[in-house]
Amino acid sequence: MKKVLSIVLCFALAATLFGCGMSVGKEVNLRDKLASLVTSDEALGVKGKYSALSDITDGSVDKDLIGTWKTADGETSYVYNEDGTVKASSEYGDFETKFTCLTLGEYKVICEEMEMESEDADGNTTTSTIVSYSTYDVDNDALYFTNVEDTTDENVDSSQYALMVMYRADESGSVDAAVAKNKVALDSFTGTWSSEKGEIKIVDGTLTLGKDVYDISMNDKGKLVVDKDGSSTEYSVNISIRKQYDSEDKTQATETTALGLYFTGADENDKPNLESVLDDWGEYKPNYFSGTFDLKQ
Repeated sequence: MKKVLSIVLCFALAATLFGCGMSVGKEVNLRDKLASLVTSDEALGVKGKYSALSDITDGSVDKDLIGTWKTADGETSYVYNEDGTVKASSEYGDFETKFTCLTLGEYKVICEEMEMESEDADGNTTTSTIVSYSTYDVDNDALYFTNVEDTTDENVDSSQYALMVMYRADESGSVDAAVAKNKVALDSFTGTWSSEKGEIKIVDGTLTLGKDVYDISMNDKGKLVVDKDGSSTEYSVNISIRKQYDSEDKTQATETTALGLYFTGADENDKPNLESVLDDWGEYKPNYFSGTFDLKQ
């Protein structure tokens, strides 16, 4: 089960690298949001309880979830339907399954049914149905969710959590209005971000790239604004915060936060002022993806 949940999680992480937020005039710190959602199937009382959605007789479809949700760059979407089906779509492919919702203590939980494939030492493959769980919070047209720790397999030596953030799309399919209502706390960006192409450092409202120092801020559209020498560029930002804990000591955590920068210029003539980063990542195009940077501890 752990293997399958990891596969599903990796699909979501690769596809989304989420952005985030709350109301105008308010900010959300993503690390605090992740901490508020982290729990285990054992703590929720669902460990080994359900083998299929049909076992969950007290589940229901949360109306707050109904609709289309997208990442800040609009490239990945989740569509929750009133009939209890959900479809995720991205450049990595589509994933469709059934879901129901439970309220367990202080947590709201999305329960999804999926097929698990396992292979034995002889290469024989078997398929079985499992139920996976995610805690979630819907706030001001932003959907936050993270996977629930699976304690069914006692042999696992670590637990991984990942905060996902989606925005509610309007009738035209745009998430601009939802993003504009949300602001990410700049503290969520703080740190030294590294990739195979190099490093950028973000602290106290500045971004350092090599010897260059840029001023950064969040504007009223929920975009990350990067300023240098009179040149100002907006970026859509997706962040995914992942934490991995040693199962024997939950105080020992490795945080592997990922930052995705998406250039919001119209065409190749609208050059971003982080061009030295973007040049390493392929052709210019609308919603230019500058690459993924991992937070160094």
